[in-house]
Amino acid sequence: MILAADGKSVGLIAAMDTLKESAAEAVEQLKRLKLEVAILTGDNERTARAIADQLGITQVLTRDDLRDVALGIELSKRTMRKIDTNLLGAFAYNSIMIPVAAAGLLNPLYATGAMAISSLTVVSN
Repeated sequence: MILAADGKSVGLIAAMDTLKESAAEAVEQLKRLKLEVAILTGDNERTARAIADQLGITQVLTRDDLRDVALGIELSKRTMRKIDTNLLGAFAYNSIMIPVAAAGLLNPLYATGAMAISSLTVVSN
């Protein structure tokens, strides 16, 4: 910040964010848990990068609207639900159809079609 009096510069004040006492230890604990540590801030990129460098964090995300965090978490939860649904469907399908096909109770042509339909169901879900 520049200080002025009567339209003339009379001084300069430098300010910077400081780390919390426990920040470095907290980051190290998270890394030991094999978690990827990132900084998500509404601050400017330069300030965020300076803090990240002090903590050994390589990923910095600066956003104007931190509500995007909640949006990202909700999106990831919906994605995981889709993955779980698809895995359950594939497991159920294969648990039934593979023994039926292996026993010769299903024409191989129909088994091929059923597998294609199963794959299309997963992709379109």
